[in-house]
Amino acid sequence: QNIVAERNSRSNKYSMLGRLSIPDISVDVAVFDTNAQGCVDAKDSAAYFKMGDTYVVADHWYDGFERIRDCKKGTSAFIDTGEKRVEYVCTQVILGHNTGSDLTDNNYNSVVRKWNPNGITLYTCVNGWQNVRIAFFEPKW
Repeated sequence: QNIVAERNSRSNKYSMLGRLSIPDISVDVAVFDTNAQGCVDAKDSAAYFKMGDTYVVADHWYDGFERIRDCKKGTSAFIDTGEKRVEYVCTQVILGHNTGSDLTDNNYNSVVRKWNPNGITLYTCVNGWQNVRIAFFEPKW
């Protein structure tokens, strides 16, 4: 599929940045430059936005994002814009919380303000929006 053409055709409400793929766990989803709930609610659509010092990607567990639980240290993820493909490598996966303005570990310590400033942090709900699974990915240098 031509990602540039897809970006042009799907960027009417939110700006599509490209596609996030994690081949080892069969995740492949369009990412949009927004934190709007409507974006996350749409099919084949994840939110990509800055939170704290890092960029996060959020999507519903029932849209396939629950599979981030199967990421392991070393699992590769890719953001492909059509012009550029950047590879990221998983460093860890944890359970934590969404406070509405922050993602935290299980002890409510912020994980986006100090952790993973150069990478992308993926998260999805587990048993309600306040409990989340968080996967950290650093750029592969």
